[in-house]
Amino acid sequence: MRDYNSRTALMHAAMNDNSDCVEFLIPFEMGMQDKDTNTALMLAAGYGHLDCVKALAEKEARIKCHFSYTALMYAAMNGNAEILTLLTEKKANPNIAIILKI
Repeated sequence: MRDYNSRTALMHAAMNDNSDCVEFLIPFEMGMQDKDTNTALMLAAGYGHLDCVKALAEKEARIKCHFSYTALMYAAMNGNAEILTLLTEKKANPNIAIILKI
C-alpha cells in the first residue's frame, strides 16, 4: 500500500525516525521508490535519522533516484557527517567527491 506520493510504510517509518518499524518493514518493502524515486534510506539520510540509516544502509545504499543521487548525497546536502561516514563505509557511492566536485 502506498500514499498519494507513492510512499510506503517503510518510507514513513524512516522519515519519522521509527527504527523499530523500519526493521520490521525492511523484508517487505526494501528497495521501493516513491513518485520522486526516493527510497526509505534516502529519506532517512535526508532527515538525519541515524538509526534508520543504519538499518537500511546495506539494503539500499547503491540505489539512485532519477537525479542519480544516492542516500550519501542526501546526507551530504544536509550536512550530516555521521551519516556520511556510515554510508561511505557501506560503499554508498565511492565517487562522491567527484560528483559533488568537492
